[in-house]
Amino acid sequence: MDGYIKIYRSLTEDLLWQTSTPEQKVVLLTILMMVNHKEKEWEWKGKKFVCAPGQRVTSIEKIKALCGKGVSEQNIRTALVRFEKHGFLKTESTKTGRLITVANWAKYQGCDEQPNKQTNSHDKPSSTHRRMPKASLKGNTYQAMTE
Repeated sequence: MDGYIKIYRSLTEDLLWQTSTPEQKVVLLTILMMVNHKEKEWEWKGKKFVCAPGQRVTSIEKIKALCGKGVSEQNIRTALVRFEKHGFLKTESTKTGRLITVANWAKYQGCDEQPNKQTNSHDKPSSTHRRMPKASLKGNTYQAMTE
């Protein structure tokens, strides 16, 4: 894996984050780092499959390995069910793998803006960065609220 993901500070104000266990937070961040940032072809269910940005074919075992020590397979299963219930992601599993789709991936991870650039450490930071919209849970669906 290479590259980076955007993690907005306002995530800490989100109900999903605030009510997650430490293990669930590790799973959430691991999944965000695992999913594709651009379209990619995979073989899944015996045929060619194109994963969109925000999707990944993986397994519980692979997620566990990337989460590291202290996160069990049961922690991961519980987190996936919880995140799906809240509308943060969708999962589809078969004998050969699990397709994870992060909801609103493009909205939060889109690369339509240039990163902040500072030419002098004494300059004020550029205000061109985008703030993540606040989110709410409505009818068990994770939705962004416009400010």
